Amino acid sequence: MPEASTRFDPSELEDGSIEAGLYLLSLITPRGVELTQEEIAEACGCSRAMIYLIEKGAMRKLRRQPWVTRPPNEFCNTRRSAE
Repeated sequence: MPEASTRFDPSELEDGSIEAGLYLLSLITPRGVELTQEEIAEACGCSRAMIYLIEKGAMRKLRRQPWVTRPPNEFCNTRRSAE
């Protein structure tokens, strides 16, 4: 079975995709700065609900990892914006 690549290739992203928005946010947001789901959605060009679903799926995957020793909420502490 071939080994999965751990290197990220930005050329694989489609223009305007959510993945592109998340990648760009990861480059320009200083470590430790928290963004609301609304801010992330605006940068990615999608709804806050879509960001919520992506976050929920990521947290579910983290919980399944046997190497995770701290609570999943410590990995991602995104606040919900006031609606």
